[in-house]
Amino acid sequence: MKKLITLSIAATLSFVSVADEKKDVEKVEVEVAKISTDFKAIDKDADGFISMDESKAVPHLTDVFKKLDTNLDEKLNRDEYKVFLKASK
Repeated sequence: MKKLITLSIAATLSFVSVADEKKDVEKVEVEVAKISTDFKAIDKDADGFISMDESKAVPHLTDVFKKLDTNLDEKLNRDEYKVFLKASK
């Protein structure tokens, strides 16, 4: 009987863990979709980067543009933009 209860608890915990992981994955997918949508909206010329001129559409992005541009190419890629979003939360 003890084994059955232990197995039942383990199975329940495993199910809860899987459900939590699924929620985490869904949350990440929503955030990625939002970042992608935001990025595309800012990237007016659709070249896959945010230029200094394009950054002017987003409050405070221009202020930190040079700090975010870690590869010093004078444009922001998606990863550099993600840093801005995380810092803005």
